[in-house]
Amino acid sequence: MAILKLVSGEKVDLNDGDSLADAAESLGIPLACRAGVCGSCRVKIVSGIENLNDRSEEADMLGLEDNERLMCKASIKQGEVIIDPN
Repeated sequence: MAILKLVSGEKVDLNDGDSLADAAESLGIPLACRAGVCGSCRVKIVSGIENLNDRSEEADMLGLEDNERLMCKASIKQGEVIIDPN
């Protein structure tokens, strides 16, 4: 089982391998394109980055920091991930 938690404390339980985007939307975070080209779903990973899939090529192309991911291209392998969507 995986858990996505916001820094505000809200959380959602997920199955291992579930999309970060789907989980974030269930917490009320809107997403735009879901294709990794606009960067609007950029999110700071506060903890649990080791529980995410490998960084996407799109994240590299958009110049994201090491602790940032595109929610539309990330999935939670297992465990807990805490994000700051602001």
